[in-house]
Formats: sequence, structure tokens, C-alpha cells
Amino acid sequence: MVLFMSVLASLLLLLTPPFALPQDQTTYDSCRQDVKEFYNAAPISTLPTKERSGIIRVLLPDLQSQATVGYDPRDLTPERLASLLRYTELAKGRAGQRVAAVTYQPQEPFACGNHGQCPGYLVEIGPRGVKSLVTEEGKGSSVGDTWGAAVISRKGSVYPDLLVLSTISPEVVVACYRWQGNFYTADWDCDVPCAQAFSPPKLPQPSK
Repeated sequence: MVLFMSVLASLLLLLTPPFALPQDQTTYDSCRQDVKEFYNAAPISTLPTKERSGIIRVLLPDLQSQATVGYDPRDLTPERLASLLRYTELAKGRAGQRVAAVTYQPQEPFACGNHGQCPGYLVEIGPRGVKSLVTEEGKGSSVGDTWGAAVISRKGSVYPDLLVLSTISPEVVVACYRWQGNFYTADWDCDVPCAQAFSPPKLPQPSK
């Protein structure tokens, strides 16, 4: 009887999955695979003229409003913006639209800081033209200085969750944007596991 129970226990041990971390557990390294970096993005001059003009039209009001805080107003012309605005496709939307990040990358050394993060925008490019994806007014609204974004597929939506990344030395800061039917909005209660994987662990609070 004892021998039978020992054999049975051994079989159960073999058939029972080991108590270990799941293979698809979200980690920093696995999340990095979903990151698209903006450092070497192509200029919008590589896009068709209509798309390039649409991007400039949408973003120019916001860029002009920032010109008083360090931007060179001479750069804010269609000719210069064609090379200073950089384009990174993030996802495909409905009916042929593309979700893209556009970053403003001036040519001055260190214009985007030590971490190479520049003002970023989320836009949609499609058959009906170009629109900002973070404001209902149709004006460009920056998502802040950024060097990249993690594109996380979301079940039930062709528009992924976007984790806009920046660095405040020495830590990575995550801004979570979630699709809300027509636009992306900042989600301050972001439940995307990669948002936690990128964020540094919180230090324990000192006991009183």
C-alpha cells in the first residue's frame, strides 16, 4: 500500500505542471520587443505630398505655440519641417488608416536633450486626410518629449494601447494612451502589464 501511494504520488508530480512563472510572463525584455524607437525615423519628406502637407497643417499650431520656449521660428516652414518632422508608423487602423508617431527633431546639437527625446505627436493618416489622435479640435497636441513607444495589441480593437516612453534620468517614464473610439486619451489607471514592467519599482515608504 505504501509502495502504491509512493508510485501514485510520483505520477501526480510528473503530470502536474511545476509551480513556476508562466512562459508568457511580461518582463522588461519581452516588452522591449514591442518598442518602436524614434531616433532614426525617416523624415516626412519621404511621404506623399498630400500626407506631408496634412501632417504639417495639423501639427503647426502646436509647434508655433512652443516657439517661444526654445524652438527656432525659422524652422517652422513647410520646407524645413519636411526634414525636421520624423515619421514612425505604429499600427494600422480601420479602412486603410495608419496610426503614426511624428516627432519634431531640430538639427541643433542636444536640441532633444541628453536622452534624444523630442516632442512627439500621435496622428492618423488615411483616405480622409490627417488628424491628430489626441484632441478633438483637430490641432496637434504633443504627448510630450519621447524617444519611443511600445505598441501593445488590445483585444477587441484594431487600435493598440500605446505606451509613450521618455527618460527622466535615470528612470524610464511611461505615459499610457488608450483608444476611446475616435481618439487616444491618457489613461492614468493603465492596466497594461508592460507599463508596470517599464516603470521602476516603487521604493517602500519609511515606517512612521
